[in-house]
Amino acid sequence: MTGIPIALLLAAIWVALTGQFSLVNLGLGVLLGLGAVRFAVPARRGEKRLRLSWALVRFPIVVIWALLLSNLRVARTVLFTPVDRLTPGIMAVPLRLTTDAEITALANLITLTPGTLTLDVSTDRRVLFVHVLDLSDPDAALASIRAFEQGVREIYR
Repeated sequence: MTGIPIALLLAAIWVALTGQFSLVNLGLGVLLGLGAVRFAVPARRGEKRLRLSWALVRFPIVVIWALLLSNLRVARTVLFTPVDRLTPGIMAVPLRLTTDAEITALANLITLTPGTLTLDVSTDRRVLFVHVLDLSDPDAALASIRAFEQGVREIYR
C-alpha cells in the first residue's frame, strides 16, 4: 500500500501539467500513477524494475534543458556559421552503461537532441558511435552525453 501516496502525488502532478482539473483527467492521472508505481516498484524479490526516485523527477528537467540549449546551438550554427567552418564528425563514446535498456535509452536521448545522431553501438556494447553536427569542442559534446548517461544510470539502478 506504500505506492498509493506516490500514485496520488503523480496524479496531482499530471493534473497540474495538463492544466485541466476534471474527474476524468484526475482519474487518468491516478491510473497513470498506479501504472508508474507498479512499473517502478519491484513486486517480487530479485525482480529488476525502474527505481522510483527523485531521479525520475530531476532527469526530465535535465533533458528538457539540454534539448532547449541544443536547439539554440543548432539554430546559431545553421544561421551564423559558414559551411566551411563547420566541423561535423563522428565520435566514439566509451559507455559506462551495461544493459540493453540503458544503452537504448541513452542512444534515443542522443538522437532526440538536435545536432547529434546515434549511429551504432559496438558489438561488445562498450562504445557508442555518435555523429555530431559541430565537433569543434569534443569535450563539450562528451560532457553533454555523460550528463544523459548519468541520468539514465540513476534511473535504471
